[in-house]
Amino acid sequence: MFGSEQDLRDADGIHKQLGKLDMGYLEEACKEMGVQDEFAELKRRAKV
Repeated sequence: MFGSEQDLRDADGIHKQLGKLDMGYLEEACKEMGVQDEFAELKRRAKV
């Protein structure tokens, strides 16, 4: 799904442009795709 530094910068830029995201939806979608640990790391890095 993601993992490179560029991917994280891209995701951070999207988050800043879109404003508040539906984190519950994103967490559930990531869980269904099996990437919840990666999403948790992304949130930690973004301090969300």
